[in-house]
Amino acid sequence: MMDSTVVNCRAVNCEPNGFRVYISRNNTLMNNIAEHGQAGMFVESSFNIRLIGNQTFNNREFGFLFENSDYNTLQGNMAFTNQWAGIAIRSNSAKQHLTGNVARNNVLDGIFLNDTAHRKHRYDQ
Repeated sequence: MMDSTVVNCRAVNCEPNGFRVYISRNNTLMNNIAEHGQAGMFVESSFNIRLIGNQTFNNREFGFLFENSDYNTLQGNMAFTNQWAGIAIRSNSAKQHLTGNVARNNVLDGIFLNDTAHRKHRYDQ
């Protein structure tokens, strides 16, 4: 999928993930809510994905998860009470831009970075 936008949607009790972006480019997810899944929003093998103003909470693992994905933007998102990390960027994901995100009350980590390179992070809590 490419050049698509998903706005003002809600995913509740979805298995395994609320929103999944897979082998995609140039997509935007904005002002969506994902709760009670494995991961709220999962971006895999994709690039230039923009997550703006989304909320994830009460997921069994991650609020936002990026794997094998490059050149993505997370801006103004909120991740609360997820069981692993609010925001996780791992598995060969490079050149992520995080600005103005909030990760609170997640069980293990607010923001988890593993096997990543060339990250920019500003104003995250």
